[in-house]
Amino acid sequence: MMRFAVVATVGAFFLGGLAHGDVPPPNSKRVRSMGKFDNLKDFPDYLFFAATHPDNPFREKKEKDGQPFLVHSTRLTPEKAEIALFTHYTQGQMFLLAVPKGLFADENPKPMSDWFDGKTPGILQVEVPGGDGYAPKEEERDEFWTNFRLRIEHPKSGGGPKLILDTFKQERPDPRGPTHWYIAGGVALMAAATIVGLLVLIRRKRAASEST
Repeated sequence: MMRFAVVATVGAFFLGGLAHGDVPPPNSKRVRSMGKFDNLKDFPDYLFFAATHPDNPFREKKEKDGQPFLVHSTRLTPEKAEIALFTHYTQGQMFLLAVPKGLFADENPKPMSDWFDGKTPGILQVEVPGGDGYAPKEEERDEFWTNFRLRIEHPKSGGGPKLILDTFKQERPDPRGPTHWYIAGGVALMAAATIVGLLVLIRRKRAASEST
């Protein structure tokens, strides 16, 4: 019984990795997911950055004594508005930051971790969706693009302007490809976890009955 529990646990970790993208799904290949912000030129009073959110347990924590730290970022301009989209949960979450020109003395500021806490007036942020990391081997394309358009709304209820990101056009791999493996992996993971839990419960009950 213990051997079976170990096998089930190992299988659960494997299937969990499959569901999260650690292990490539069968009959699939790695692809690049790219994003482009089409209308940055409509907001000439802002500087734009694609930046990784600092709250990521899979990255080394660089904060020391509560002091802000630099985050990984890319400066975006109307002429250079393309980025590689994140395709794996360990990469964290990417945000688009809009910073009013003149907010800082430096004309080319570097995004800091405290820019995300909402305490710096004027900085707007919105989450950038991730992309696909895999596609069926039969898929001819190796790169998929998502086009975004952004807008700044001023809610009537107040609370300051909001940065909104709309998906204008999105290329996706054939949905008949590896997607079903993610679903199957998730179901199998739940089943394995349930089996392990039942085995542990049975063993505890048996040990209790033997002790009495």
